[in-house]
Amino acid sequence: MELANSETTQHHAIEDYGTWQHLYYLPALHRDLSSPIADLSTILPIHHESRIFIQAEIVGKQGFDRSKLPTNAIAPAKLVLDLSDGKTRIACTIFGGTFEWKDCFIGQTISALVTVNCWRGSITLVGPEITHIQKLPRAEYKGIPGKLSGGTVSAQVHEALKNKSAYDLAATSLHTGHQKLCEQFKMDLARCRQLFVDLHTPKTISAGNDAIRLAKRLSASEIRLRARIHHQAGRSGFHVNGLLQAIDTLKTTQIETLSDGQSGSIATICNALSGESSARILLNGDVGSGKTLVFLLTAAAVAQFDGRIAILAPTELLARQLHRQATTRFPDLSVGLFCGPKSPTSDFQVWIGTTALFSPAKKQKVEFDLVIVDEQHRFSIEQRMRLVSPKTHLIEASATPIPRSLAVAFFDGCTIANLTGPTIKKEIKSYLLGGNDRKFINKLHEGCLSAKKKIVYLYAAVNEKSNSANEAFKRLSEKFPGQVSLAHGQMGPGEMAASIQRFADGITPILVASTVIEVGIDVPDVAVMVVNDPDRFGVAQLHQLRGRLVRNGGHGYFVMYTDKDLGIDTLNRLESVRDIKDGFELAEKDLMQRGFGEVAGEMQSGSAQTLFKLAKLAPSDFFD
Repeated sequence: MELANSETTQHHAIEDYGTWQHLYYLPALHRDLSSPIADLSTILPIHHESRIFIQAEIVGKQGFDRSKLPTNAIAPAKLVLDLSDGKTRIACTIFGGTFEWKDCFIGQTISALVTVNCWRGSITLVGPEITHIQKLPRAEYKGIPGKLSGGTVSAQVHEALKNKSAYDLAATSLHTGHQKLCEQFKMDLARCRQLFVDLHTPKTISAGNDAIRLAKRLSASEIRLRARIHHQAGRSGFHVNGLLQAIDTLKTTQIETLSDGQSGSIATICNALSGESSARILLNGDVGSGKTLVFLLTAAAVAQFDGRIAILAPTELLARQLHRQATTRFPDLSVGLFCGPKSPTSDFQVWIGTTALFSPAKKQKVEFDLVIVDEQHRFSIEQRMRLVSPKTHLIEASATPIPRSLAVAFFDGCTIANLTGPTIKKEIKSYLLGGNDRKFINKLHEGCLSAKKKIVYLYAAVNEKSNSANEAFKRLSEKFPGQVSLAHGQMGPGEMAASIQRFADGITPILVASTVIEVGIDVPDVAVMVVNDPDRFGVAQLHQLRGRLVRNGGHGYFVMYTDKDLGIDTLNRLESVRDIKDGFELAEKDLMQRGFGEVAGEMQSGSAQTLFKLAKLAPSDFFD
C-alpha cells in the first residue's frame, strides 16, 4: 500500500476522525493464540489473573443492574453467563460492555479468551472476549478501571483497522506532528507506519514486543520534551540571605514551630529563587507535612521585596481557606481574593484565587514575580502556565507525593523540594472491609459520636439510586435527624459552605460528602471516615482523603468499604493504601503497580497525556 499524500491524508483525517486515532492505543501485550483449549476442571487458584482460551456452552444467562437486582435489560450493568464444557460448570462475569453480548443465547457454544479470578476462595471467569485459535499473535488491550474497558479499546482498534488508510493516517500524524521525536529516534514515514502495524497486527511476538517498547520510549521522550518546553528562563533572582532573613522574622509571629522538613524546604526554595534565571520549583509534600505554611511564608517574604505574587487553587473552598490563612497570619500583607466575575479590581501584592485569576490578570496585563500553584496535579499544563511570563518564578505544590524518579523525569529542570513527615503526631488505623463488616462501622460511628468527634461518609456518586451521597444523606437523616450535613459539587457554593460550616461547628457531627472534601476542608476533629466504593478512587485520592482525619493530632479511623468482587489489581491497590501510611512510600508502590505513564497522566490533568494512550511506562523508559 502506498503512503497517502498530504492532500488525501487531510481529507481522510476529517472524514475518519475518531477512527484511525484509536491506533494510538497501546496494547498491553501480544498473546500466542496457537495454544490449546483449557480444561475448565483444571482451573486452580494459582492461575488467578491468567488469561486462558476456552470453548464452552452457555447453559445460563442473567443480567443485573447497578443495585445488583436481576434485570432483562439489553445492556445490564453486569452479565453473568453459566458456562459448561461438558464436564465442569463455571460462572463467567462481564462488567460493563455487556451490549456486545446482547445476542448471545442459552445453548450457544462460544470460543473466548477469559481471565481467571479467585475471590474469597471462589473461582470464576471474567471479561470474556470471543476469539478463535489463530497462527498470528493477537494484540490485547487493557482499559482504565471504572472508565474504559479493555473490550471497548479492542473494539475501537478493530473498527479503525477496517479503514484501509488507517495505518497511513496514523503514520503521517506521528511523522508530521512529532517531528523532533521522529528525528531523535531516526524514524522516517515508512518506519512510523511499520510501528503501528507491529503494535496491532504483528507477524511475531518478538516484533510486537519490540513495537511496544519503542512506543513507550516515544511516549516518555514526549513527556520530557513537553516538560522542557514549559520551563521558563530569563530573570535574575532575589537575594537568598534577604529572603531567609525575612522568613526568620515572619516565623516569629506564627503559632507553630517549623519542622526540620519545612525549614529544609524553605532553604531549598530560597536558593532556587536567588538564581540567575527564573526558577521552577516542585514543592512535593505528604499530607499534613505543612506545605501551605512553607509557600505562604515564601510569598510573604517575596512581597517584602516589592514582589507581586499569585496563588492559584483548584477550588473556591481552598482559595478562600488560603486567603483566610494569609490575612490571618500576615495582617500587614495586601491580599486579594479572586473567585468569580465579581472579583476585586484593586491592586494587591498577593492575588489568591481559582482560574478566575486569569481574567483580571489578562485585563490589567499583570506580570507576577512569583506564581504558586497549589494542588498542581489538578490543573493542566496550559492552565498552570497562564500566569507565568519568562521572568516569573514558579512554585508547583502538591500534597500528592510524587516518587523522586518520576519527579526528575516529569519535572525536567526543576528544583525539587521534598517535604517529609507530618508536623503533628497522629495515629490513623486503616481498614478494607466488605460483606458483613457493617457492624464494625456502626461501632466506630457510635464511639465517634460518644467522644464528641465527627464522622464523614464519602461517596463517589452523587445521584445514583444506591451507594450515592444523596441516598445516604436521606437514609442517615432519618436515623439521626438534625445531625447530618451534605456536601457535593452539584450544590451552590454558598449552600455547600453553610453545610460544611454546620459540620465544622459541631451542629451536625455527621457529614455525607463527595470528593469535594479532598482539598480545602480543614475540620480538625474528624475522627472517622468511611469511603464507599473505594475502587472508584485512585491511590493518591484515598491517601489525600485519609489526611483529612485528626488534623490536630490524636487517633483516627479510615475505612474503605465495598461489597463488590474486586479484581486482583484493584485489591492490591486498596491493600497498599490500607497497609502503607507514608505518602512517598505509597506513591512508589503505586508507581510499581500502575506504571510510570499512568501516574504521569494524573499529574497533568487527570487523564493520560502520553503520546500513545494507555502507555504503562516504567522509569527505565525515561532514562534509557
